[in-house]
Amino acid sequence: MNKNYDLILFDMDGTIVNSDEAIACGFLELYKYFAPVKVKSKEELYYFSGPAIEKTLANEFPGYDLQVLLDKWHEIALSIYPSRLTVYEDELEVLHALKDAGYRMAVVTNKISKSSKTSVEICHLEGLFELLVCRDNVTTPKPSGEGIELAMKKLGFTDKSRVIYIGDNEIDYQTATNAGIEAILVTWGPREIRRNLPNARYVSSFKELKEFFIND
Repeated sequence: MNKNYDLILFDMDGTIVNSDEAIACGFLELYKYFAPVKVKSKEELYYFSGPAIEKTLANEFPGYDLQVLLDKWHEIALSIYPSRLTVYEDELEVLHALKDAGYRMAVVTNKISKSSKTSVEICHLEGLFELLVCRDNVTTPKPSGEGIELAMKKLGFTDKSRVIYIGDNEIDYQTATNAGIEAILVTWGPREIRRNLPNARYVSSFKELKEFFIND
């Protein structure tokens, strides 16, 4: 066990839930309803994973009522999730190994609670995380550090040096930085990540993540 850390906090989309295809397909459906002449590639849509959905919807569909957009997005997303969400290679084995090694684990995400819980169930991640801190649990979404601070408070952690956040994009790095903790960025997603972010660590697979945390 890596004696430097006790609590591992994870982002959800792109980190523990492979949702890139689901998000891209969801937005393609949204365009049919609200912007049928807009054309975007899946490669562009992959970058919609990370920012708060409210911000993305407002940018993509100006002039529409945000609540109408949110309701339609969640309707489409939840219908797509069962056939589109997956875990990553070796993920379940590694997460169980981290839990067995004594690490405490939780999730801090910009997804709302209902979508997050559904994602956990579909991907068979039940029982691995002590807590889900979701968009509707905080006032300000990531990259605010509020979610990380709330998770630490609820789990009884005050020493930020013992906590680390794992995500898949620069928003996650900013979130960790804003909360005053270290960050690991995973590189297995379709989005490019700058490799020169100060004090960031990078891993390319769940097995590499296991090697960092567990010294056999």
